[in-house]
Amino acid sequence: MVYFSHLKLSKCPEVYSPQEDTWFLTDILEVQFHQRLFTKSSSLIVCEVGVGSGFISIVLAKRFPRIHFIGVDISPQSSILCRKNMSNWLHPNQYDVVCMDLLRGFNPLKFHPAIVFFNPPYVRTSQEELEKGLLEKTWAGGPSGLAVIHEFLENLAKFSFGKAFFLSSIFNENELFKTNFQRIFELQVIAEREIGDERLLCYEVVRVQPK
Repeated sequence: MVYFSHLKLSKCPEVYSPQEDTWFLTDILEVQFHQRLFTKSSSLIVCEVGVGSGFISIVLAKRFPRIHFIGVDISPQSSILCRKNMSNWLHPNQYDVVCMDLLRGFNPLKFHPAIVFFNPPYVRTSQEELEKGLLEKTWAGGPSGLAVIHEFLENLAKFSFGKAFFLSSIFNENELFKTNFQRIFELQVIAEREIGDERLLCYEVVRVQPK
């Protein structure tokens, strides 16, 4: 078991355990939800990509019980663990868990989440480590640290959504995706935090409005 203040979660070795980057994104999203005037009566769909243990979605679902959270993860072990943790803390109507790669299993014509968020693998690694296994996929971002983030943004571009949020490291070549997606998205750094010897950035993503 892992304890986070009042929240007790099961864990397993094959699933990324919540750490400081998880808490960083949780803090940001709580503020964003309040700023968007989500209330306990708000009925919306929110999607967490790479849901892992389910920590972030569980915290937010307890704050905003009318919002329906959909957690997706490429790892079967993560999907099973997340479903177990969510069933311990949430009402069955509050959540769904789907095992799939990014948003690729959803129909862009029918799936329109209000918010999408992702704590992606952003650590700069070799290409070989990126291709090893599902556990490595929880942190390995390839030589630029952006391999999975690029895939996420390419996939996200197919969907209609309100806003999206994701983390990256200041050590990554972040100007690359800002350049590659500038005609599709507006990407803005809305928060930064020092974690050990690393500085993390949280990006807000909105669609570029046609002129």
